Amino acid sequence: MRGVLHNATLARISATDLARLGPLRGAPGLTVRLEGETAWVRWSSADATVVSALLPAPGAAFFERRDGHWLPCGARIPVDVPTDDFAPLASLLFPQPVSVVSTEAPAVAAVRFHVARSDRVRPCTAVVCTPATLAAWAGMAPDAQIGRLVACRSGNLALVLGTEPPWIPGSERYWGQRVLLPLGWRAEPELPPDALCEAAGCEPDDLLLWRNEPVIVPRRALAPLTRAAARLGARDGA
Repeated sequence: MRGVLHNATLARISATDLARLGPLRGAPGLTVRLEGETAWVRWSSADATVVSALLPAPGAAFFERRDGHWLPCGARIPVDVPTDDFAPLASLLFPQPVSVVSTEAPAVAAVRFHVARSDRVRPCTAVVCTPATLAAWAGMAPDAQIGRLVACRSGNLALVLGTEPPWIPGSERYWGQRVLLPLGWRAEPELPPDALCEAAGCEPDDLLLWRNEPVIVPRRALAPLTRAAARLGARDGA
């Protein structure tokens, strides 16, 4: 820093302004003498960093050493300043108290998912039946109704989804979109569908079907229902 403060190595500030030197607490050669509410700060050689830290302090006065005397910066008449009882800044200026923050995650109580009875009326969106009963229904159903459905088969069971799934004798009926629960039952706890699917280990595009236990249904397994597909499914499942 050029100018009248370029050779400053001593400053007088209010003791309350010592905190301005916090970032320089460990700097070598930086010492302090306290006189009541006044603090004298001395550093070993010209240092613009120290001057810049102290300059905003109200009433700060800076001094330089010249020809064996101390002079206010920019002045020609020596003045008396203290020369002893200076102590390292680090011994007088302490950092803020350290607060210990635990890095351990809080304990999370395990919650067992199950279904509970519900008196809420919900529309049916899916049915589970045998391939044979599905083929028998599809053989007599209107084309328009069949065309609104998608289905898949696993072993001796077929899953049919749609806004108006068929009423098939002996079938299991479900409600929901991504999570399929039996009619007359609800999830307990009642978590969002995406949360339930994530807890069950579903991929982002999977469906979750609850039949005594969770069954993951890949959405890619579903295909538009046709009479031919229903007959083929019944024959392969026989």
